[in-house]
Amino acid sequence: MPLEHTARNCWVFLVTAVACCLLSGCGGTAVDPIMVDSPAAQQGVDILVKELAGQGTSGGGTAAVLPDPDGFASLRGNFKITGAVNTLPPLATSGNDRAYCGPVPDDRIVVDAEKNLKNVLIFLSMKLPAAEEQRYGKWIHESYRETESAVLAGAAAFDQEKCRFKSRIFAMRATQTVKILNSDTVGHNTNVKGPLGVASINPTLPGGSDVDYTPGGAAKSPFAVSCSVHPWMSSWMISLDHPYFAVTAADGSFEIKDLPAGVELTFSLWHEKTQWLKNVDVVPADQIKTDKRGKFKMTLSAGQETEIAVELKSDLLY
Repeated sequence: MPLEHTARNCWVFLVTAVACCLLSGCGGTAVDPIMVDSPAAQQGVDILVKELAGQGTSGGGTAAVLPDPDGFASLRGNFKITGAVNTLPPLATSGNDRAYCGPVPDDRIVVDAEKNLKNVLIFLSMKLPAAEEQRYGKWIHESYRETESAVLAGAAAFDQEKCRFKSRIFAMRATQTVKILNSDTVGHNTNVKGPLGVASINPTLPGGSDVDYTPGGAAKSPFAVSCSVHPWMSSWMISLDHPYFAVTAADGSFEIKDLPAGVELTFSLWHEKTQWLKNVDVVPADQIKTDKRGKFKMTLSAGQETEIAVELKSDLLY
C-alpha cells in the first residue's frame, strides 16, 4: 500500500475518532467527514507521511543522511577479564546418550591463563546505505563482494561434537549459507530460532549428516540455537547485512578488516553470559565507554589500523 494512502487512512481514523467523541457527548458538534479533504487535513496527511517515512530507520525518526567514507581502515583488539576467574561446574546431562556424550563442561565463559576472554561478539550495529552502488567501494570494501553468497563449510561450518555445539556464538552474513553438521554418531536436532525476518529451522540430524541454513534476513541481536534431544546443548547465532563483525579467539583477540573510514561508526559488544556488555571501558587513544545497549562510537582513519583494549570486571560474568 502506498505510504501516502496509509497516512491518509490514519488521518481519517483520527478525524473519525474525534467525531465519535463529539457525538457521544464530549461536547461540540459532529465532524463532517468531508473535512478529510480540507487543506488542514491534507497538512495532517503530509505530517503523517513524514513520520511514517522515518519508521523504517534503525533508530526511529527521519533517516540521517550519512557522508561517504573517505576510505577503509582496520580495527583490532583484545578482551580481558580483571578480578577472580571461576571454573563453572560441568553441565547436568541425561538420557540414553550420557555414556557417549561423557562429561560436558560449562563453556559459556572461556578464559586462558592470561585472563583473555573468548567468544565476545563485536559487530557494526548501524544502518548502512542499501543500494549496491552506495555499498561496495564506498561503505563495504570490494574484497567482501565475493563472499556475500558464500557457503560456509568445513572449518567454517556450524558443527556439533560430543553433544556440544562447537561454536558458542556464530556470526555470518544474512545472504550466506552455512552447513549445519552433526559430527557425532548419535542424532541431534538443531533448533535455530530466528527472529522476525530471519529464517528458523529445526532439522533432525542423524549422526554424520548435515543440512544447509540461509538466514535470509538480518538480526539486531544474537538468537538462540538448541537441541531438544540433549537439552543442555545451547549456542547463539547472529546474521547481519554486512561483513563487519568478529568473535574473539582463545587469546581474546579479534580483527575486523576494511571498515569504512572517516565516518562515525557504531559498534556493539555482546557475550553469551551477560548479553550486552554495558558500561565497559573501550580504550583506544582516548577513553570510550559502552552504553546500556553495549554500544560505542568511534571514527577510524583511512589506511590506518586502530587497536582497542577492553577489560571486563569478572563480576559482570560470574
